[in-house]
Amino acid sequence: MSVLDDRTLEDLRSQDPSDIRRWLHLHQPASGDERGFWWENVATRSLQALYQSQDESDPRPWAMLVAATTDEAVDQGVLEPTDGAIRLANLAAFLIERGSDVFDPNVIADRCLSLITLPFEEVARKSGDWRSLPRAEIAELRKIKNLVSPLIPLGNWVTNATILEEVEQWRGLRELLP
Repeated sequence: MSVLDDRTLEDLRSQDPSDIRRWLHLHQPASGDERGFWWENVATRSLQALYQSQDESDPRPWAMLVAATTDEAVDQGVLEPTDGAIRLANLAAFLIERGSDVFDPNVIADRCLSLITLPFEEVARKSGDWRSLPRAEIAELRKIKNLVSPLIPLGNWVTNATILEEVEQWRGLRELLP
């Protein structure tokens, strides 16, 4: 396992996403409890660097490091796909609101929507009386709300009519979810 210091992060952010992912894969802990922590540490420190670098003209290098880290963590099984999609959707909304086009809002929104496992009609029906549902179903509805929440601000930049229609549909239901 490699020590991940600030210099390493600086070096990584200048790499191509495929090279970042290769480096992360090679330097991650082999197993054990520290593995998940290591991945979260890389992502959190990269996000922190991005947020603190708002005076820089281009947040792209830090954003690409966060995206590559998130995608590789999902592929390695240390981050749930839902959590990865939410992280990138929140980041995309943050950057787009500040005038950056690092991420395509259509791709990000579609990624979140694709992870919603229940049909809209079923979610709408369950949302009316969610307190009476079993915990597992409440958790599923909460996961859907978490996927939909970052799409609300991101929806202002979605240009694909089909995706936008779906975002708008979920926007109306979001407040009814646990």
